[in-house]
Amino acid sequence: MPPYVFACIFTIGGSWVADRVRQRGIFLLGFQLVAILGFSLLLGSGNSTIQYIGTIFAAIGMFTLAVKKPFLILEQASTLRSRWVWHGTEATSAAA
Repeated sequence: MPPYVFACIFTIGGSWVADRVRQRGIFLLGFQLVAILGFSLLLGSGNSTIQYIGTIFAAIGMFTLAVKKPFLILEQASTLRSRWVWHGTEATSAAA
């Protein structure tokens, strides 16, 4: 199977589970570790079978991060903005 198939399955499955448990950061960290493992296998071995397994792990880690990271940044920005607006209106109403 091509590494992209595994990456697609893990991207969809990991995103679904991360949304269910509402812990996206932990999943991003886990997939970063998977990518590091994959690149380590690619660099550290001359065996083509181990390099192919490393390619699969690298694809799983990198594609999952490429999909999730922009959404995590946007979610944090909207959360910070809503907190800022909420505190601002609370301070305005308290001063009035």
